[in-house]
Amino acid sequence: MIAVDTNLLVYAHRKDSPWYEQAFHSIRRLAEGENPWAIPWPCLHEFLGIVTHPRIYVRPSLLAEALAQAEEWMRSPSLVLLSESAGTGRSCAGPWKGDAFRGLPCTMLASPPFACIMESRSFGPRTAISDALRG
Repeated sequence: MIAVDTNLLVYAHRKDSPWYEQAFHSIRRLAEGENPWAIPWPCLHEFLGIVTHPRIYVRPSLLAEALAQAEEWMRSPSLVLLSESAGTGRSCAGPWKGDAFRGLPCTMLASPPFACIMESRSFGPRTAISDALRG
């Protein structure tokens, strides 16, 4: 299963993104395909907050536009919306322990809620954006 992160959602929605075409077509392939694909709920929340933020975009998306986009994605019969499971709290710290990430600000890492959900659901703590863009 490919799980889509916030960045890919933003790029697929914002036509002013340099990655718009590639991201739009990647999500379209997933949404129209038969294989299950996923969006974690925290990523939908982050998507809405980013594309409508007036300090991020000179012309941010209207909330109605962003919600319509999210609803369009949610109409895909193969979409699985991921949320925290009972094991999320226990597995959340796992991917971030050790020296590999020492000294990096949290913004340099994959979205912690995304990684925690993926880890707790046994998908592993990887962001699948690169797989989706490879097509």
